[in-house]
Amino acid sequence: MPGTLADRLREIRIDARIWTVTGTAEKAGLNVITYLTAYLDACGRNGGKPSAGAELERFLPWTAAPADLHAWAQPPPPG
Repeated sequence: MPGTLADRLREIRIDARIWTVTGTAEKAGLNVITYLTAYLDACGRNGGKPSAGAELERFLPWTAAPADLHAWAQPPPPG
């Protein structure tokens, strides 16, 4: 059974955020899985909370260190 209009709009907003993040990563030449894994690992090391400030800026492709961009462009390790 479909949800309410408000439920659907909330889902659309979440979808838009996800596509924006993954689209930006792809446009920057990053491997989306490797990039998101690195970000989620950082969140886990931060007590399960999203990164903020300088730690978040580390994950913005336009401010990321060249070494991070290179690492995130690689395919994920097997397994």
